[in-house]
Amino acid sequence: MIVKKQKPIEFINQCNCLVDYGELKKAIIWYSDKPTARLKSIYLHGNKNHSYPAVSIYEKKIHVHRLLMMYWLNRILDASEYVHHKDENTLNAFRENLQVMKAKEHPVHHLKGRKQSSEIVLRRTNASCMARYGHSISRYEESCREEIL
Repeated sequence: MIVKKQKPIEFINQCNCLVDYGELKKAIIWYSDKPTARLKSIYLHGNKNHSYPAVSIYEKKIHVHRLLMMYWLNRILDASEYVHHKDENTLNAFRENLQVMKAKEHPVHHLKGRKQSSEIVLRRTNASCMARYGHSISRYEESCREEIL
């Protein structure tokens, strides 16, 4: 069904997201270039470890916290920008709980004061090595052993 005139937006909050509905309505209208459906569901979207409240705008799923931050800043966020939940509650999308961080700052913030297991450090090092060189650190270790022998 094609919507010709924007009707008042109402929400079905399936995930108990904490959000200012007035601000979210304004953000949806700001984001969409044409009228959108009147009834919007707020649902969890993502994988089992990292799911966030989201809404659909014309077949596009967008996380509520990113949509609100884009609206407040009046610009589309870059892929290298993260919206951080200060209280670490991903269901809390109130303005005072959100802040923009660069991608390189975000994990450092979450890891501050925490000791990482050697398994996590190895996994992170492997991912970095894979991104830079196209192979894991274990392959590098094997080639070093071959050179020594």
